[in-house]
Amino acid sequence: MDLDALEKKRYKEYKSIKKVYCPILDCNVHFNYKGWRHMRYKANTHTRVSNDLARRFSLFPQAKRIISSKKCGVRAESGNKFINIYLENGKITVMLRRKIGSKVTYYYSIWDS
Repeated sequence: MDLDALEKKRYKEYKSIKKVYCPILDCNVHFNYKGWRHMRYKANTHTRVSNDLARRFSLFPQAKRIISSKKCGVRAESGNKFINIYLENGKITVMLRRKIGSKVTYYYSIWDS
């Protein structure tokens, strides 16, 4: 499957999810435009290179399973504006994000080590 077709397929999947319950955090994780934008672009709004896009698009189907799992490692880092939460399941990490002072947690990224 070429990259454009894979992107369209993953975008359709992404838009269909809306939210997934995370038992480890005891909250819903929302799938909004911020997570999709981060999957497509770097923080400086430059498009990711095709190898990075293909890897992220290929890993994305694992995100829902990892978020809804009761068996994964979790760690968090707090910055000035956000709390970043990392769910680690073997070699795959899903990053969630919550704005400080907010109760909304959303999907932000996925990668493998």
